[in-house]
This record gives sequence, C-alpha cells and structure tokens, in this order.
Amino acid sequence: MILRNLKSLIRRYPVAVCYLIAAPVGWLGVRFYLQQFAHRVGFYPSVFLLTLGIVGLLCASVVLYHYCKTARMNPVRTLKHE
Repeated sequence: MILRNLKSLIRRYPVAVCYLIAAPVGWLGVRFYLQQFAHRVGFYPSVFLLTLGIVGLLCASVVLYHYCKTARMNPVRTLKHE
C-alpha cells in the first residue's frame, strides 16, 4: 500500500520528489563548504525555496512549450509519417 502510494507520488510530482531528496543534500554540502572559511556567512532556507520556484517555473515552461508545439501541429501531416 505504501509502496503503491510512493510510486504514484513519484509519477505525479517528479520535480517535487527530486527536490525533497536534493535539498537536504545541498544544504549539508553548502553548510560544510561554508564552514571552511574564516568569515562566516549567513545561509537561509529561503535560498532553497527560491531555487524550487525557479526549477518549477522552468519545468512548467518546457511542458507548456511542448504542449503548444503539439497543439499547433497538423494531425494529417503527423499521421502521414506513421
């Protein structure tokens, strides 16, 4: 039951699932990297929220581009090549 729900979640929201995996890894990597410097820099979770928004917008624009390209295509020409 849980495995089926997890597969369904991955199919519906792959970007969000990948983000949930990558964000903690990125947080730890950046935190480790910034600890090596003498001057400390503040690091806030808003950076990750901003990247999530940018990646979501980028994915939506790519999907919208392909959707519009397919919608404008002539079906007769497409069927002729099959």
